[in-house]
Amino acid sequence: MLLVSPSDWRLAEALDSPTSSAPEKYGSDVLVPTHRGLLGIQRKTVSDLLRSMTDGRLSQSIRKMKPLVFKVCVLEGYPEFTGEGRLILPYATSFTKARLRNVLRSLWYTHGIRTEITADMDDTVDAVRELEKWLNGGRRSTLLRRPKEEAKNRWGQPDQAEFAKYFLQGFPGVGPETSEAIYRKFGKIPMAWTCTEAELREVYGIGPVTSRHLIGMLGSRDGVEEFA
Repeated sequence: MLLVSPSDWRLAEALDSPTSSAPEKYGSDVLVPTHRGLLGIQRKTVSDLLRSMTDGRLSQSIRKMKPLVFKVCVLEGYPEFTGEGRLILPYATSFTKARLRNVLRSLWYTHGIRTEITADMDDTVDAVRELEKWLNGGRRSTLLRRPKEEAKNRWGQPDQAEFAKYFLQGFPGVGPETSEAIYRKFGKIPMAWTCTEAELREVYGIGPVTSRHLIGMLGSRDGVEEFA
């Protein structure tokens, strides 16, 4: 359940979530319990961000957010700049685009607080819900999948240099240099399946095409490949 600070009651209404003092203990406007740990969200407009830098509220929030597993600053409203790259705000005409970017970089790289920029309150509500859903989701492997194009060349062959080194680096203690040394020594992945292709096909989800491909990558026990 999302908990929203009483000071941000408009956001609480928009999220249809109860207010609680709990988020304030963590320097946040929104506190989100997830399967992976607590997420704290600070919601600020650009003007509020700059004011909080000068009156000390930002440093106080940063300190309180330290125990959180996930920390996000939602910057609501896209900042506008002059042609010279200066922020368009009555009291911050000397604040440049580069300086604002460096503030956001400091939040992330120094304090582990990631920034997400939203257009308005409705967009913020969407972002908060998306974060909650994403952190409560299962394991994601989409970004780890090899592109389809690699299947069209020799990727996956035990004597293909880049594949062999990539494969070998999956073992603890084997980095780029060691994998390179192993490949130079053997000219391939010096390993083989300890089962036959027929035995591989007994595994749920592995059919003839996959089993043939797997055996082709490393070979089978005793150097014998079965193509039953």
